[in-house]
Amino acid sequence: YLMIAEQNYDEKAHAEGYAYYLPIHPWIHSKSATAADLLMTKLDIKQTTIASGSYCEAKAEVEAAYAAIGINCTMMGTFVDSTISCDSQCADSAVSLPEGASSVAAVEGEGTDVDCRAATVPSTSGPAETSAASSLGGFCLAGLALALLVGSAR
Repeated sequence: YLMIAEQNYDEKAHAEGYAYYLPIHPWIHSKSATAADLLMTKLDIKQTTIASGSYCEAKAEVEAAYAAIGINCTMMGTFVDSTISCDSQCADSAVSLPEGASSVAAVEGEGTDVDCRAATVPSTSGPAETSAASSLGGFCLAGLALALLVGSAR
């Protein structure tokens, strides 16, 4: 969305980029304050234009934060529909992923009677607890990708 709004300012694209990024800002900030604050500045909803170079600057800063986020360039892939060329290239880094939580339990029910329950994670300090921590990262990464980029449907 930042790319679209920079190239040919579009209030809708700007607002959508801001809306997608806002909920994940605290999580990104916990990984890289520099990247998070730059994205918030570049997507500031009070702007009526997006300055030239904003997309590439934000993209480079987010890519520099990939290791802190726990991902790398290979995991994110290449955005093939980009209409803005950036000088900097994403530099891959080794990432060691944590083991992760149990998967979501199987869906039970028929028709519209569907019951999806999060898997329980054994706790060392008490009874088993339901954990959504592993899905938070995926949600946040999806929001980050949407805030920076947009598919070719636009």
